[in-house]
Amino acid sequence: MCGSIQFRKALYSNPPSPASARTWMPDLMKEYDDLQLKLLGLNIFIRTVFPGSPFFATTLNMGPQTVCFAHRDYWNLLYGTCGIGALGPFDHRTGGHLILHEPKVIMEFRRGDVIWVPSAAVTHENVPIKPHETRYSFTMYTAGGLFRYAWCGGMTAKDMKQKDKVTYQRYLSEGDSRRKQGWDLYSTMDSLVASLKSNASN
Repeated sequence: MCGSIQFRKALYSNPPSPASARTWMPDLMKEYDDLQLKLLGLNIFIRTVFPGSPFFATTLNMGPQTVCFAHRDYWNLLYGTCGIGALGPFDHRTGGHLILHEPKVIMEFRRGDVIWVPSAAVTHENVPIKPHETRYSFTMYTAGGLFRYAWCGGMTAKDMKQKDKVTYQRYLSEGDSRRKQGWDLYSTMDSLVASLKSNASN
């Protein structure tokens, strides 16, 4: 228990930086930042979980042997991303590996590592660790419902359906294009290089 308290204090006093997400996925992170501005316009008391973070929520799994079975986080934004990190004294060579099902990837995942995964679309899990080892995990994310709330002008989709059926039908009809545009927000190596060259020349 004492270790868990120390872990929480360390995490909140030195929150994980989303700088890597902003570096590798600048357009997607801009959508998260834009969401914050929209929600702040609707409610000035809204706050993110960490200062400067584009994400509204975090989950700490205190284990002491955190193992996630194969799952998708369906309540997150479909094309959104989720930061997953691991901490604790465990041997990453023999356990705690991260498994991503659809891309068919298994990787060693060391304590201190952070990975960004579209967790609502990609099935993910990690393998067990040895009985005497300890593994904690944390995730950063924004619920898909917050995006829908902003897209619906500060109301739930259910309320919009009741109050304005025409706008609600338009909202539904935009779903496929919204998802396609969302996936297009992910960077390619070519787009990142082009952006770096553009910034260097300015």
